Amino acid sequence: MKITKYFHLKMSVALPIFTFLFSLWMTYEVFHIAQLEVKHKAQVNFDFRVREATNHINERMQAYEQVLLGTAGLFKASKNIERNEFKQYVAMLNLTKNYPGVQGLGFSLIIPEAKKTQHIASIRSEGFPEYTIRPDDPRDIYTSIIYIEPFYNRNLRAFGYDMFTHPIRHEAMQKAMDSGKAIISGKVKLVQESGKQEQAGFLMYLPIYRNGTNNDTLLERRENILGWVYFPFRMNDLMNGIFGENATDLHIKIFDGERMLNEALMYDSGGSNLPSTGELGKTLQVQIAGHAWTIYIRPSLPISSLVDVYYPKLVVVIGTIISFLLSLLIWFLLTGRKYASDLGVEHQRLDSILEGTHVGTWEWNVQTGKTKFNDRWAHMMGYELSELEPTSIETWTKFVHPDDATTSGNLLEKYFSGELAYYECEARMRHKSGHWVWVLTRGKVATWTPDGKPLMMYGTHMEISQRKQLELELTKQAHLDYLTELSNRRHFMARGEVELSRAIRYDTPLSLIMLDIDFFKNVNDTYGHQVGDTVLQVIGKICQDTLRNVDLAGRLGGEEFAVILPETPAKEALEVAERLREAIAKTEVTLPTGLPIHFTASIGITTLHDKNINFDMLLNRADKALYKAKETGRNKSCVG
Repeated sequence: MKITKYFHLKMSVALPIFTFLFSLWMTYEVFHIAQLEVKHKAQVNFDFRVREATNHINERMQAYEQVLLGTAGLFKASKNIERNEFKQYVAMLNLTKNYPGVQGLGFSLIIPEAKKTQHIASIRSEGFPEYTIRPDDPRDIYTSIIYIEPFYNRNLRAFGYDMFTHPIRHEAMQKAMDSGKAIISGKVKLVQESGKQEQAGFLMYLPIYRNGTNNDTLLERRENILGWVYFPFRMNDLMNGIFGENATDLHIKIFDGERMLNEALMYDSGGSNLPSTGELGKTLQVQIAGHAWTIYIRPSLPISSLVDVYYPKLVVVIGTIISFLLSLLIWFLLTGRKYASDLGVEHQRLDSILEGTHVGTWEWNVQTGKTKFNDRWAHMMGYELSELEPTSIETWTKFVHPDDATTSGNLLEKYFSGELAYYECEARMRHKSGHWVWVLTRGKVATWTPDGKPLMMYGTHMEISQRKQLELELTKQAHLDYLTELSNRRHFMARGEVELSRAIRYDTPLSLIMLDIDFFKNVNDTYGHQVGDTVLQVIGKICQDTLRNVDLAGRLGGEEFAVILPETPAKEALEVAERLREAIAKTEVTLPTGLPIHFTASIGITTLHDKNINFDMLLNRADKALYKAKETGRNKSCVG
């Protein structure tokens, strides 16, 4: 009798302590999962904001480039642009309202040394008696800012300035002239600066060539250059115009070039006294109009502003309470004290606390297969637990996706053999309504058989469907063009290398199509970029509807599209190209006014002829064939 009482006393102490310690371990496991979830959510949120911020910069700079292209069109449409015409054109743009951040829109003219005196006299005769070219050092070629609008305040300092004499400006102007494209300069101090509240600056140049000239070669472009239209930017004003109130949660630094040097710092949104925000931070290099910027971004607010960081703490508090109450419950059961009548109330309280954690718990007898789940696991799949009872390991197997069941089995084998410290698996479970939900399962073996086999295993379930959906969306953004939902250039080039390697290895045909919308610039200039974007989206839809599932269409940039045709010889590729061309020619886009517009496309086709080639070379062949289609009248397909 004494031995029985002594054993009962020991059990009444040891079992509650064991239960308390085991429950604390379970709390720690759930806490660890919650910490990982918080960290992951913070990273996903931050990555999304970084992508959004850089997209804002790229889109705004592309918009400014389009304005310069429109200004170039003004020069191309007239033999001579007078000062008043230029002023009226810029006034129509309403730069202050529609393009915040620019200091003005200007034109710099090239003046040979022999015509310098005549040029100065001509400008002075327009009512500017003090006009001259600065600096006045003798040289063969002068340039001068003769138009700058709005023509007042800071911009008056730029009138007559020879930007070609400044090394950084000179380099950008030379690159723009030689390439025929918009180019931005490195970091400079604008002549508009007055010495008060100065900001870092840069300029965007677009070359203007003499009307009626052919400028296909470098030599022709240098011989026929007339001048440059350009934008001067003050960096802080520009970024405030781009972000406004939308980037207060980010600390953004922008450096000129590919290195983060103090002297290259162009923009700092938050100063140097911002609070530390842990490990979050990203450095990006972007190409803006032919020039590299390095952008460093980190959160400007504590991580608690990005996600709910109190969730892990709540898990600890609730888990500790559960551990204590479970131990107390077992102690009451073993001691048989007068508080036994309250066990039903305590049990209900424990269930409420478990329900509040939104975490499913399970225990599994590995040897017999008998398994217990709490209600939360059943609720994840749309069931009540009573609908699934009696439960065993087969209950779980019935709902798990077959591919994930295999993955889970492999992970369990590694865990039981000691290769993994604990079992962790992300698996899809079949919901009662028929769709799949993602569940993160973690667990550990608590007891082993005498011969070393796993016996009792305990763990948790947590639904992670929202996180998996967000990961899928981010992957989609990384691979697809945001406007047409076709492959973006990076993804298309990577897939192209894979398909080329496969075709060479297995000696199968491979064709490549390049497609360009005819006179697309006229669509943008005449009807606006919104109509142009609609045309691009229509082209993307035609590609998706016309091509096979194995084909890959991508937008390489602007109005340029490309299609990879695996296992397709030249004859069949030409048939595919013609189907695309005819479908495009039959399509119309309705303007906001209700009037329809039609458009056509020129297509170049090439096929794999030899094995000593890379994908860039194949792309160049298709591009040459496309150029041939344009030269021979457009709206046709050419094989090259």
